[in-house]
Amino acid sequence: MFYIVMILGVFLGSIAQIPLKSSALEKETGTISYFLNKKTIIGYGLMIIASLLSFLAIRNIELKRGAIIETSGYLFILAISRFVFNESITRRQYIAALLIIIGILIFNV
Repeated sequence: MFYIVMILGVFLGSIAQIPLKSSALEKETGTISYFLNKKTIIGYGLMIIASLLSFLAIRNIELKRGAIIETSGYLFILAISRFVFNESITRRQYIAALLIIIGILIFNV
C-alpha cells in the first residue's frame, strides 16, 4: 500500500514539472508575475502534495526502498519531456535510463 503511495508521490512530483516548465518558457513582464501566475502556483501545489505523499510513505517503508522508488522520477521526467514537450532523447539519456532500470531491478531482487 505505502509503496503505491510512494510511487504516486514521485509520479505527481514529475507531473508537477509540466506546468512549471511551461510557465518558465513564457515571457513574463515582471518579477512578481513570473512567480505568481497560475501555472507556477499549480506546479508548486502539486509538488507540495507529492512531498506529503512521499513523507507519509517513507515513514512506513524501508528507507533503501524509498530511495530506489525515488529514482523512478528520472524515468517519469524523461518520458514527460519526450511525450509532452516533444523533446528529443539522446543516446546518453537512453543509456542513463537503462542503468536506472537495471539498478532498480538489482536492488529489488
